[in-house]
Amino acid sequence: MADPFIDTSYFSGNIDIPFENKDTSSFNSKYIVPLEEYILVKILGRKLYDEFITGINEATPDQKWIDLRDGVLFDIEHNGNEYPIKWNGLINTEKKSLISYYIYIEWLKGNYTQLLGTGIAISDKKNAKTVDVREKYLFAENQAVNLIGEYPIAKTELNKIVLPDDMDVDYIKIFEPTLLNFLYHNKDDYTSWVFSPLKKSNYWDI
Repeated sequence: MADPFIDTSYFSGNIDIPFENKDTSSFNSKYIVPLEEYILVKILGRKLYDEFITGINEATPDQKWIDLRDGVLFDIEHNGNEYPIKWNGLINTEKKSLISYYIYIEWLKGNYTQLLGTGIAISDKKNAKTVDVREKYLFAENQAVNLIGEYPIAKTELNKIVLPDDMDVDYIKIFEPTLLNFLYHNKDDYTSWVFSPLKKSNYWDI
């Protein structure tokens, strides 16, 4: 099994998990390894995910796999002009990844299920302040969707895949530095891509 792309250093700031000096091996096995694969399969499709994992672990990976993992500046043509857009990658020096935001959502669910949807506050011991679990959940969810990209689809159809050739470019927020934009505008390089979008919740709809 290939090593996961992210590690526990991605869980800081607004998605801080107080690992302190604890052994993080159980967090890696319970959350990072399975959930990283799950979210990437959801937004890439199983075929492209498998090709990506195989390709990025080659001795000399193709540039398209490096771009997908590490990010790249690419051009979008719009109304006869080209505009540079930066896809920041699944991993980066800023330690902001759609993978970590998604995992944080699931970690919150697993640890504070009884609090979600109630607005009950809990104590954040590390920062000695009160935080609202719902707000932390929604922040992480919104950040995940902002990095993945949104495509309009009925909430009842969220488990369905969307093929790139079926997408209408007019519905894609073309100047957003999202994975969706990157893959859509480079779909000739990622021919097996299929997409299952996430959807932002509103405050009362988790």
